[in-house]
Amino acid sequence: MKLTVDQATSMLQGLTTTEWVLIAIAVIAALALAIVGFLWWRRRRAAPKAAPVAAAPARPTVPLGKQLVADARKFRRGLPAPARRCLDAFHPIVVLGTESSGKAAIIERFAGVAQRRVELGAGAELAGGQLRCVLGGDAIVFDPSEEVVRAPRELVDAGLTRALAPQLRRRPPIVVVCVSPEALDKLSEPQLAELGSALRAKLDVIAALRDEPAVVRVVVSDVPGFARFDALFRLLQLPGIPAVLTLERVDDDAVRGALLGYADEIGTALTQLTPHETLELVGFLEALPQLSGALSVLLGELFAPAGDLTPHLDGLYLLPAQGGPNPLAIPESLLRPAASPLLKHRLIALSLAVAVAGVLLAGYRRDAERWDHAAAAAKAYELKAEHELDLRLAIRDYAGSEPGGLTDRLRPGFFVDGPRVVACSFVEQVRQDYLVGSLAHELDLSPEQRQPERALYLAAALYAGHDDDLGHLVNDRVEEWAEAVGPQRPQLIDYLRMARRYRDEHWLERLAEVTRARGDDRVAADLARFLGWFAPGRTWSASEIVEAGALAKQLRPQIQELARFGAAERILDTPPLDRLAPTYKVCAARFAFLSQLWDNRVELDRLLETVIEGAPAAPPGAPRSFRELSAALSPLLTDAAAAAPSRFVIDGHEYTVDRGGFAHAVRGDQIEQIVSGFVTRMPGEAAQLFFPDPAQWNDVALAVQWPAGTAGAETHTRIYQREIFESDVKPAVVAIHKLLGQLADRPALGDRLAQALGKALDAYAGGYEHELERLVSSFHVELSSEVAAQRVLRALAGARSPMRELLRTVAHDAGLGLANDKTGQFDAMAAIEDRFGALAPLFVAGKTGEPFVAYQDVLRELAMRLAAPQPASAGKPSDAPGAAGAALTVRLSAAGALALSAVTGAPDKASPLAALDAWLADKALPDELAGPFRLPVRAAYGLGAHDVEGALAAWDRDIEAAVDADLFARFPFDRRSGDDLDPQTLTDWLHPKRGRLASDLEPAVAGLVARTRGWDGRTRHQAAHPCTGDEPCVRVPGALLATLDRLAAASGLLWDDAGKPRPLEVDVTPRPFTLSAGTGPLPELVRLTVGDATVFYFNQRPKRTTLALDWTRDQTASLSVQIKQDGSLSLTPPAVVASGTPWALFHLLQQADRHGSTYTWHIRLGPSQLLAVSYDVVDRTVQSLGGAKLLVSRGPQ
Repeated sequence: MKLTVDQATSMLQGLTTTEWVLIAIAVIAALALAIVGFLWWRRRRAAPKAAPVAAAPARPTVPLGKQLVADARKFRRGLPAPARRCLDAFHPIVVLGTESSGKAAIIERFAGVAQRRVELGAGAELAGGQLRCVLGGDAIVFDPSEEVVRAPRELVDAGLTRALAPQLRRRPPIVVVCVSPEALDKLSEPQLAELGSALRAKLDVIAALRDEPAVVRVVVSDVPGFARFDALFRLLQLPGIPAVLTLERVDDDAVRGALLGYADEIGTALTQLTPHETLELVGFLEALPQLSGALSVLLGELFAPAGDLTPHLDGLYLLPAQGGPNPLAIPESLLRPAASPLLKHRLIALSLAVAVAGVLLAGYRRDAERWDHAAAAAKAYELKAEHELDLRLAIRDYAGSEPGGLTDRLRPGFFVDGPRVVACSFVEQVRQDYLVGSLAHELDLSPEQRQPERALYLAAALYAGHDDDLGHLVNDRVEEWAEAVGPQRPQLIDYLRMARRYRDEHWLERLAEVTRARGDDRVAADLARFLGWFAPGRTWSASEIVEAGALAKQLRPQIQELARFGAAERILDTPPLDRLAPTYKVCAARFAFLSQLWDNRVELDRLLETVIEGAPAAPPGAPRSFRELSAALSPLLTDAAAAAPSRFVIDGHEYTVDRGGFAHAVRGDQIEQIVSGFVTRMPGEAAQLFFPDPAQWNDVALAVQWPAGTAGAETHTRIYQREIFESDVKPAVVAIHKLLGQLADRPALGDRLAQALGKALDAYAGGYEHELERLVSSFHVELSSEVAAQRVLRALAGARSPMRELLRTVAHDAGLGLANDKTGQFDAMAAIEDRFGALAPLFVAGKTGEPFVAYQDVLRELAMRLAAPQPASAGKPSDAPGAAGAALTVRLSAAGALALSAVTGAPDKASPLAALDAWLADKALPDELAGPFRLPVRAAYGLGAHDVEGALAAWDRDIEAAVDADLFARFPFDRRSGDDLDPQTLTDWLHPKRGRLASDLEPAVAGLVARTRGWDGRTRHQAAHPCTGDEPCVRVPGALLATLDRLAAASGLLWDDAGKPRPLEVDVTPRPFTLSAGTGPLPELVRLTVGDATVFYFNQRPKRTTLALDWTRDQTASLSVQIKQDGSLSLTPPAVVASGTPWALFHLLQQADRHGSTYTWHIRLGPSQLLAVSYDVVDRTVQSLGGAKLLVSRGPQ
């Protein structure tokens, strides 16, 4: 027979307290036997075996600290069990020193190792490792190897502490430092100091372990093979010679004084030593200062002051080979008995016993408290008590809980019958308070009022047990059972969980009294008539719909009440109520009907609900939005699956029910009214069909703060946000399209609704697009100065850039996720994503970060360029090549320099404008979206363009002043000037190849001013880049263009295109000369001479003569008259002369009276006779320049 877990648990919980105590004693005894057997096995396993000849040990690679711990652990484990248990009784001794110091011999002589080796065998000693461990007579000796002794403290500190701690923490150790006489004689002072420092480090480890200073014995022993100390050790073997020296100090004088004390024993040596030994002793005493110095160096390092943990010297032991004091002796003050080895085991056993007793006592008290609480709750329990729930929970926790984990299963039960007693009390209370009384009341009713199914349900609950078939039947339908006959569901569940078979069969006999069949059941007849109306394909009249609705309202509560008793047939098949089956045959038909109601309760209730809800009602108000329309139509439109006919078998008849046909007939008119009213009341703003509430159209604030110099949108229309589209518009469109599919059988309604949806979506899409366009175009930048430009650019390039927030809002709202939409329902909205979707990738971090950050780098670079210092002005323009360009450049601010570079097309790939163009080209933004990104840069460059215009105006004023001073304020340009213009100055300014105009002024404005030739052949200057678009441009001042035109006109007058000087041409036409009244000579000929050219005039018909003036050299111009006097002709000296200047003709003209273009000279021929000589002078220079004012700025009129 197999023992299950529950059976074993019940068996354990049924044990009494005495039985549990006996089981605990047996378990403890079994554990004790197991421990004894394990110790015996350990002892057998640790028995010595014949060890093979070991090979030479390899050099260990394990760290020294771990080797020390391993050696100490190996020694303790290798000891026999009796010795290991008594290990605390052995006093610890630590022997430090080099291998040549004789420490091994000292341990062998004085530790009692030989006796322990005989008693315990090889386990009494562990050698060959870094820590030699020896168990002596009454001490345990630890001998670290020379490698450990000389090793630095940080390498062995932890390991030596862990190895020695078990022994040194219990007893203060005896520390012995062994020193070799050979080391004192042969090692140098640094070597001795190093050895002392290494030994002191180990003493510090021991002191730190005990937290008290170490007491140290220093031993100098007689080592074979070194005869230097033989005389001293021979003296120490004599009676009465002390071998232990007490030193108060460890300096050289104290050590030497202590050793020189042996000189007082020379008399004893003379009487007891041989002469040879006496001589050796005298030699030793003579060499004593050297040896004492070496010993003081070693002792000085060993006992150097270190506060409270400075080691104490417990004597200097001079140990001969034979006899001598015992340096390993344990003082009487340190001897104390160790604790009994069995004390620890007794304490462990006592602790286990106390723990077991405590556990049993705690378990007993806990069970006693639970029993008292549950028994009181069971005694006071009533179904309708004020604290019924608290009482029932206490009873269920005690009586109904099952053991859970291992702890619950193994915990002893001190009150075995307690849960059963409490459960029986609770069950009996429920039966007597409710079930028995209810069953008696049902049986006492008149035959017409009795319900046999109710009586069976009460009887089933009365006779149900927690582990029988009847209990399982009630538990499977516990909710319906509680609603049918009571009590409440939680009470019934707890009752079934704790109930046992009811033994009183008195009520089974009385149940036969209610078996008389009732009359006709009106519910079955009404249900059959109701189901007969729903045949497939049937048409409905208005009266039938009203009648069906009324009957459904009547049948629904009746069927719900009767369906709860659908288990009546199964009750009669379940013991012990199965014995009543023959008696209740008369109720078989009714019980079968109840069972069929139970089986079809869900479908019947759905059918009745459909009829009740589908009954005609007052027409609802027309929906205001697509959401309300969808909510109103969805319940009225039933899909094909939900409208599939259902089949029922009720009371032996099969019914086919078409709920969809009924719903279609009832709701057809409602659908027509709702859709027609919705379309008819469509507002003028079609988008209101998505958002009928005016509050939904309010603006929401953007998280943007525009700094001074910038402006943009601060609000955003709420309905034109991506979240609103996804939460309100998109679901509404999808829902309406679904409704359109359901309205396939009503095409007219579907078309009207589709048109309304299309119009509303188009209107919403138009508003959405206009709103995003408004946001993008709202961004403006106005810069008043370069300082303001730097501030604005830094704000736009910062982490809280308002431009970033504005454009990211647009990008977010434009990313509608409709690129892959294949339904075609959102084509109007997809156009918005196509137009503004290029902004979204700018705010998506890639491998190199966000692209918008790269744009901000451009703005940041532009701000840095604007803040860069500009070169200082060099003063007025000079004549050096490029001086004019430099004079213009130094007038510019940083923004002006950038603008000039951009306008003139200077190659600068690192300029912010070039970087912006490259960034825009890489992102492939359309012009509409690229505009906001260009605005800050263009504004800064526009600021620079204004600066360039001002600089050009100032530069023009300087150039014009220099030109006037050098050219136009001098003769012949200024005819009133007395300063003649020399040809070299003209060449320096106006030469078409190397003059300042061609080589300096025009190159300075090469990108701003273009030189052209007009239709008349004259040279004109005009702006190279007219300001027509939004690109940065400079409006060249008209005064500058006029200045350049004047210079170009003068240059063209004086030189040809090849740079050859061009003579000035002047047309002269003589006029008839007149002679005033008087007597004197008669003029015959008038001669005008200019350089090599001469014009003669005989007072005849005038003839025009063109004079070519070579302005590159000095000339002489004269006007002379040939007169006839006394029948002879003579040429008078020139009446008017101008010489020494290339402009002699113009000086000659200055001496005449001018009327228009006629110049008249008055020449005196005699005392009373004047000759008026006139010439019409046509200056082609003036004609070629288009007017005298262009060339002669201040000439006489």
